[in-house]
Parts: sequence; structure tokens; C-alpha cells
Amino acid sequence: MAGPRKSVADQGGLEAGTRDRLSPIGPRSATTPGVQIAALARGIRSRHSLAKTADMHRRLQSKSDSPPRRPGLGSLAVPPHYPRPGLAAVFAPILACVAAAWSTACTAPRDPRAADAPSEVSQRENRAAMALVPGRFELRDGAQLPAERRGSEPAQWVLVGAAWLVPDVPPWLPGPLVALDGRARAGFEPEPGRTALEQDVRDLVEFLAAERSAGAPPPRIVAQGYQALVAALAAAQSPDAVGGLVLIAPLPARRLPHLDDFARAAAPRLEPQALAKAQAQLAKGARDPKLAAEIERLLLAPRFANPGLARRVQADPFVGLLDAGAALESHAERAIAELGDYDMRDTLAKVRAPTWVVHGAGDCLPRAASAEFADAIPGGLLVVIERSGAFPWIEAPAAFRSLVERVVAAGRSFPVFSAP
Repeated sequence: MAGPRKSVADQGGLEAGTRDRLSPIGPRSATTPGVQIAALARGIRSRHSLAKTADMHRRLQSKSDSPPRRPGLGSLAVPPHYPRPGLAAVFAPILACVAAAWSTACTAPRDPRAADAPSEVSQRENRAAMALVPGRFELRDGAQLPAERRGSEPAQWVLVGAAWLVPDVPPWLPGPLVALDGRARAGFEPEPGRTALEQDVRDLVEFLAAERSAGAPPPRIVAQGYQALVAALAAAQSPDAVGGLVLIAPLPARRLPHLDDFARAAAPRLEPQALAKAQAQLAKGARDPKLAAEIERLLLAPRFANPGLARRVQADPFVGLLDAGAALESHAERAIAELGDYDMRDTLAKVRAPTWVVHGAGDCLPRAASAEFADAIPGGLLVVIERSGAFPWIEAPAAFRSLVERVVAAGRSFPVFSAP
């Protein structure tokens, strides 16, 4: 077993101090405020010039008849043969200077190195570069894995369990990426004599070996829940094929006592009456997409610190729900049932990749389960994110961004304890 566990908590203050760099800012309007102010200043100057000319004409006619009057103490009076400086005369030069500076700033060519808003063309190019292209990876036994790829180069990131993570997670990860799903999503059964978990691990190892054939560095794997356990077991079986692991709310390393504790913590968060009603409608043949979305929300809400944010999940973990009738049992649940009273700690001790085990403090999964998972992996680091459940990219985006940045900065180095 590994040594003492290390952990680091990302506090909520990190969110307040981090600017959301992912929010696009549109280009400035062609009709800038500087142009409008310049026109206003020109109008003020023109009206002031006409008034000054007329006043000068009157002054020349009455100069000899009206001697200058001495201004009183504290008075702003001026001799009558000099024009009284009105607001136009005072503010016109100031407005003119401001308008000139603003117009120059708004219309001058921009430094491409400046951290400014992207143009519409560059935004379209960025969106195209971030797009995932659907595809399939064919295994040696003829089965296929759904695989969406971003970029033509070997993947730097592999998302295992794409139905749970796409499209929410890929925008946070830089570089080429592959979002992979299991064979069950493509309608393929495990090979004879293999459990679902054994087959999922074997398929992932085969995929990673194919990715390494180009000689590229091993990719980092991001996975959640059951798929996080799959990713860790694949890394234990093929240590050289994995460059790092980011395991979010992983399935516990052993069944007892953590799964029982998890069930007890999740029960008060469920809405059994609403879920039973939705399931009954589904069993009767209802095919309303809103019904499927509501069932997904009811099933996901217990994994959130703020259950109301479950509606923000764009991924479709229960894809095909409308065609499944009343059968809501997932592939992961079947795989766990096959394992019985499992204990994977000895196998996890064979992992050699840098590993971050991410636990949301608001998740109904016990923190002790995530801590034990991190303890089982040599050098594993437990990262606790406050005010978040099992979906930190939705509930604590700044903390999740900080985590990704630390993973990228670490490279192949093992994570170490550090203040967030």
C-alpha cells in the first residue's frame, strides 16, 4: 500500500479571484463611442466659433463706449468686451482630446499579441478547432468503441465515458483529445467468459496501445465514477500507456463499506415520487424528450452539492433512455453487480502514472472512499473541491480550471501537496 495520503482543498475563494477566460467577448462595434464623441465635440466647436465671431463684432463696435469694469472680490466677472466663457468653451477642448484618443484606440490596428477579443473569423476558427468529429475505434474482436476526436494528432487527453463528459468537459482541456465510450454504447456485448468490467478494461488498454503506435507521449485520462475505476485498472495493467490520471468521484476501490454509505447518503436527496411517476410514464410507452430529460435530472441531482444545477448538464449519460422502456439499469450497475464484494486496492497499487483523485465536498459519495482510492495508488493525490459534487466543471468551474492547469504544468511529474 502507498504511504500517507496527501490532499489539497480548492476553496471557493479561488473562484472569486479567477476571471472566466472561456467566455468569448465579441468585437467592438464599428460605430464606436469615440466617433460619436468626436462628432459632438466638432458641433460644440462650430457653435462656439459662430458665437465668438458675433460677440467679437459687437465688441469692436462698443469698445470705446464701455470701459472695462473691475471684477469684484471672489467674482468670476470679466470685462464686457471679452466673451464670457460658457460650458461649451470650457468643455469643447477637453471633449476633443478625449474623442481623438478614444477614436484612435477604437480604430487603430490591434497588436495581435495583445490579449484582446477575438474577431468573428477567429472565433469561428476556434469553434471549428474545438469541434469533436464522431468516429469508431474497431477492436480486434470486431466490436467497436464510439470515439469522438478533436485534432488530427495523437491525443493528449482521453476522456473515458464520453456520454457523461461530452460536451461539458472538452472545452476545459487544451490540445488533441479523444472522447471514448464503451462497447455497450455501440450495442456490443462482452466477449464470452469476461465480466463487463474486465471487458471495459481490456478494450481501453487496446485503444491506448493503438494511440501509442505513432510514438507520441502517453495521453492523460480523465474519467468519472465507474469509468474512473476502469481507467485506473487499465493504467495498472499497462503502466507505460498512460501519462496521467484525473479521476473524478471514482467508484470506491472496494464495495464495503463505501457503496452502502453512498446509498444511505444519496437516499435523502432522491425524489422517489417524482422518479416513480416518470418511470411509470416511460413504461407506458411515453416518448417525450422532456420526460427523458426530467428522469436524467432526477438521477443526477443527488450527485450535486446544489441539486438545481443538475439541469446544466449538457452531456447525455442516459442516451437512448426513451428506447429503453422501464429498464433504467445502466451498464455500470450491471458491471458492479457482477463483481460482488470486490476489493481492487492491490491492483491499484500497480498504477505508475501521476494521479489526481478529485472529490467534491458536497457529493453523497463518502470522502473516505475517495481518500482510500488515492491512498491505494502510489503518489496519488486527493483533491477536495468545496461547494461541489461529482460535476466540478459545472459547480466550481474556477477550481476545476485551476486543477487542469496544475495537471498540465506537472507533465509526467507526480502531484505534490500545494496551496490552491
